[in-house]
Order: sequence, then structure tokens, then C-alpha cells
Amino acid sequence: MEDTLQEGATLRGSEHSYELQRELGRGEASATFLAQREDGQPVALKALLIGQLGKWDEHEQLEREIALLRALDHPHIPDYLDHMKLGDDPDAPTGLALVQEHVDGVGLDRVLAGERRLDPGQMMSWLTQLLEALAYLHQLSPPVVHGGISPKKILLREDGTAFLVGFGSAGEGELGYTAPEQHVEAAGAGSDLFGLAMTFLAVAAGEEASALPQVGAQVDVKAAARLDARVAQLLQRMLEPDPACRLDDARVALEQLRPLRGRYAEREGVQAPAMQQVAAQLQAEHITAGRPRVASDELLPSERIRE
Repeated sequence: MEDTLQEGATLRGSEHSYELQRELGRGEASATFLAQREDGQPVALKALLIGQLGKWDEHEQLEREIALLRALDHPHIPDYLDHMKLGDDPDAPTGLALVQEHVDGVGLDRVLAGERRLDPGQMMSWLTQLLEALAYLHQLSPPVVHGGISPKKILLREDGTAFLVGFGSAGEGELGYTAPEQHVEAAGAGSDLFGLAMTFLAVAAGEEASALPQVGAQVDVKAAARLDARVAQLLQRMLEPDPACRLDDARVALEQLRPLRGRYAEREGVQAPAMQQVAAQLQAEHITAGRPRVASDELLPSERIRE
């Protein structure tokens, strides 16, 4: 029995069959393929082969990823479609496969490498979309923490739609993008905001996170890239090394960005209705709790930025 999967092979799930078209990426024991369902729909199929496992944890990790993705429903997270055990066919390798919506886009790691340029509006658009995804994940019960956000975990389609991927690598953050507390304890919501902010800053600066300038233990946002003052201050709060002092609520981050929608939204695609919805939700929560709403200017005590 061959212990690999080849382009052209057909895998059968519970309801559909999938023909492997071309390889999209490969890990130590897994490979991700662009595949075609029998009805013609393109999908992304991630297969983990038992014969190539270095440790059983990788199999359990994919099982957790499948269970998690089946429960998620958000426009900036690829849809779960199917999964299957491999090995029923005696000529096929043994393993496990996950089938997801195929995102025809590029990873921000390729943007960081200079293969594509993004203007400020496009940068603001994907940041807003990923904050929306994190707001959704962190409000689930129990909250879902990605734990490994980095440029290669964010895909950007040609139309500007961004997707958060790589849930199976949660807790295995990339060097430079991992919040300090992840080295000694489980990741939390603030860890995701740290990874997202570091990703945004790295792409904006055109430098990997490990190469960005620092002041003490914290990245110097203003020295790293020229950014709108409101965005720079938001990133600085999201990159606070101490998780107790770090901004850890994606909805509040969206609220702080809301005054910028007039500058970017109409001409460059930032999702203003989504920002307004989040702002209204925050205002209602604070009124219900007997507290004044979180005004965007209150998040910037050192300066007032007018719309």
C-alpha cells in the first residue's frame, strides 16, 4: 500500500467524492489539496496520513479542528463541508481528512514578502474583517481562541474578503507573533488580539515581527510604520506585553476604528455597517449595565481625532 496521496486520486466521504487536483501545502504528516467534488465544486481537502505521523497528538489535533469547525459559522472563516476516515480502500493510505470551503486567495505572508501591495484602505478592510471574526469567536460559549494568528493564517481574496484559517495549529504560534503569556500558559482572547496586531504591523512595515523595532519589551508601533494615529494607538494597546493591561475585546477595537470609516469605507471597502452594528451593541450593553457608552475618544486619552 502506498503511504502517500497523489494528484488525481479520488477520496470518498459520507455523501460526496473528491478528486485531488493539486497540492496547496504540506506539513510533516499532512497535505492540503485543491480538490473537486463530484458536482464540480472546488474544495480544500486536508489529509493527515497515519503512516507519516511523528506523534499521535497530530491526529488528535485534526480531530479537534474538525469538531470545532463543524460548530462555527462566520463569513470570514471557511465553511466546514465534510470529513472522512481514510483507509477503507486497501490501496489507499490510512488517515483522516477534513474538507472545507476553498478560499482562492493569497496569504498575508506573501504580501509581507512583497508579492502584492495593499493600500491603507485594503489594510483597514482586512483588519476590520478579522476583528469581526475574533469578536464572534470570543463570544461563543465556551469562547474559541485561535491561538496562532500570523500572516500565513490570514487569506485575502482578490475582492478583498479576508479569512482566518489554521485552527488546527492553535497554541502553536509563529515566532514573533505569539503573545508572551502563551509560552507559560494557555492563550486567551488577548493573545489573539496580540497576534492580529503584530500581523497588521508586520505587513504594514514590510518586515517580519521579529525584525520590528522595540522599546523595552514592547514593539514600538510608531517607529515601525507610518499609520493613522488612531490605528497606531489601538495597535499599541493590543501589543501590550502584560495581558492584564492589554486590550482583549475585539468589539472595543472595532469601536475605536469606527471613526475612520468615513475616511476609508466608501472608496476602499471597509465594512461600515458591521462597525455600526458592533458600536450599537456595545452602547446597548453599557447602557444596560448602568455605565456610559464606550466613546471612541475615550479610548484615546492623549489625543482627540476628529472624524
